[in-house]
Amino acid sequence: MTASQQIIKCRCENYFWNYSGENYTCFIENQEIGSESPLKFDSSYTNGKSNYDVHRVFFKNCKISKIPKGIMKIFPNSKVLVIYNSKLKTIRRDDLKEYKNLEELCLDKNDIAFLPGDLLEDLNKLTAFSATYSKIELIEPNIFDKLTNLNCVDLKGNICIDKHFNSVKPNLQNATLDEIKTELQNIYPTWGDEVKNFKGEITSELLKLFKEKDSIKKDHEIMKKKLTAVANTILKNCK
Repeated sequence: MTASQQIIKCRCENYFWNYSGENYTCFIENQEIGSESPLKFDSSYTNGKSNYDVHRVFFKNCKISKIPKGIMKIFPNSKVLVIYNSKLKTIRRDDLKEYKNLEELCLDKNDIAFLPGDLLEDLNKLTAFSATYSKIELIEPNIFDKLTNLNCVDLKGNICIDKHFNSVKPNLQNATLDEIKTELQNIYPTWGDEVKNFKGEITSELLKLFKEKDSIKKDHEIMKKKLTAVANTILKNCK
């Protein structure tokens, strides 16, 4: 073990969770997880099992600024990643590149402002995606387009869509994936056309605008001009 490694304590047991039912699960609870330091897991396995038997990795009530790296090297057969109530604020496509074998991704009860359209493009085996009650303000409408195996999506309890979906399917209950895709197209703001081609990091300027939305007059044209100006600045800097 090197001095820079962060030791993560976890316990492993059979556990029933949402879509995948009962599976051998590694729980990491009430810990602050660094985004850069390599992780070393201090795991307690049961019934003679090992890290190769872990099907689900479950972060619960932690403090996570970024999706942890190296998880799939430690638990190579894991198919489910849950980051629950762990203060996750940003997530990008690059953060998920090592998780290509994931079948389920759950990001419930976090503080995510934005889900980019290319976020899940590398997760071709994904069958279920959940990000309920995560304070999401903007979801790009093409986020699910390339996921041919996806059959379950749960996005209820988020700022950007609940009010709209209540008139279509209350709280997204029983909404089909096709209905969700269609309605994301309908509710995606017109100013989204000005920024949706910008792929990469969500800048602090853009996040600041999202956070300040309550203090900005709810005038569509004012919001459009502000976001367009920020997007143009970002695009110029990227050339």
